[in-house]
Amino acid sequence: MQKKSYGFLFEENWENFIEDTLKKRKIPYKKYEKNKLIVLEFNNKRIVVGTRSNSPGAAVDLELMKMYFDVKKVFRLGTFGGYSEKLKISDILLCTDALRGEGTSKCYAQDLSFPAACDFNLTKLISEILVKKEPGFHYGTLWTTDGRMRQQDVDLRNKLIDKGTMGVDMESSCFFVVSKVLGMQAANLSVVVDLPIKDKTYLEFDYDFPKTVKSLELCCKVYMEYILSD
Repeated sequence: MQKKSYGFLFEENWENFIEDTLKKRKIPYKKYEKNKLIVLEFNNKRIVVGTRSNSPGAAVDLELMKMYFDVKKVFRLGTFGGYSEKLKISDILLCTDALRGEGTSKCYAQDLSFPAACDFNLTKLISEILVKKEPGFHYGTLWTTDGRMRQQDVDLRNKLIDKGTMGVDMESSCFFVVSKVLGMQAANLSVVVDLPIKDKTYLEFDYDFPKTVKSLELCCKVYMEYILSD
């Protein structure tokens, strides 16, 4: 029987979240690496994890996932800077779409009217699982950029906030565009790690902040619950 392949895009080596779920459920698995992709195989399923940096790295990981394993569904677990006053550190955002401020996605779809948006059906299923575990999660739009200089453009930032943009990151729009071009369904959960509006100077965020780790782990559990029942 051919294995169902699922892709995960991480910013760090968070595959331990996946392994913890499998171990707790006493599901045997095999782990190996292929071209910097981490692969975990169990039962009739396969999870392929990519951790290359930022939008160019995300595009490379997605292409390799498609080439090697014909991945059909991809899940991003990321972090972002929160713009909305509703957000606080460690809050979870179900990202529905993103503004294309990075350059990588233009290599796949030059026309900026090409939507950077989640797969509605997959995202709806993820939201139904998430709301049972974290009813207070948020959803909305992120602005994706390649660097921090444009983030200091206060007028631009205020316009984006006025239009309802929830925050800023460096992968989401590329993730949505490239996955769509490659024929993959995509869902995106992200966790707030800093608050650029409140923090006037850049503060290095901590991936190991306990509340942040808890939120990241919860997001991964949501994805795993979906995959195990799919």
